[in-house]
Amino acid sequence: MDIEDSTDVTLQGLTINGGDVGVFCGDLSVCRFKNNTIQNATAAPDGVGGWVGRSRASFDGDVVQHNSGQGVNVANGSTAYGSNIQVNNNGGPGINIVGGSLFMGDPASIQNNGTFGVRVVNHSTFSLFAGAITANAGSGVTVRGASEANIQSVEGPINISNNGGNGVQIHDLSFAVFLSGAPPPLTIKGNNTTPDVNCFQLSYSAQNATTDIGGGTTNCTEPL
Repeated sequence: MDIEDSTDVTLQGLTINGGDVGVFCGDLSVCRFKNNTIQNATAAPDGVGGWVGRSRASFDGDVVQHNSGQGVNVANGSTAYGSNIQVNNNGGPGINIVGGSLFMGDPASIQNNGTFGVRVVNHSTFSLFAGAITANAGSGVTVRGASEANIQSVEGPINISNNGGNGVQIHDLSFAVFLSGAPPPLTIKGNNTTPDVNCFQLSYSAQNATTDIGGGTTNCTEPL
């Protein structure tokens, strides 16, 4: 499904199988996806479930699964919102956010993907206010290239655990903020590679990493 140069398109209740890209939202479009299953995109060179490029998209109750590449790719200054989205069992990162783009999950379930759960690079932003990032082959969240992660359990509990790498990695002048709501807990702990929150460089900021990750381990220090 290719949506381009369109200001109000809704896809609801569909099963979209195969292709190079399952659904593409591009060229300054506004796309609304609701209760769709987007799966089995395996054609070279991409195999991406949902691709948002230079556009805005919302996912509401969608399942993005079994794609050979990224589950959802948000690129080139795009914005995407996921409510009750499930991004599971994809070959690449569950959600890839690149090129000054933003993805917000509330809640989002990102599980069993072949590399990272969420990859945030090149001045991009990832926000999660409820959900789970678990059992991904690499780290749950990796933040690189002057990017930002806001992981705050203000709308419901967040669990980042059982990932093949760290729970959250912070690289390259990037920023992360953690906030454990009351009562919804934020837990970044449990069978991730230690430390659960890993700061890789000397110049970083990881606000509340020592206090609000539910007892997980970290090598981060608080900014003065």
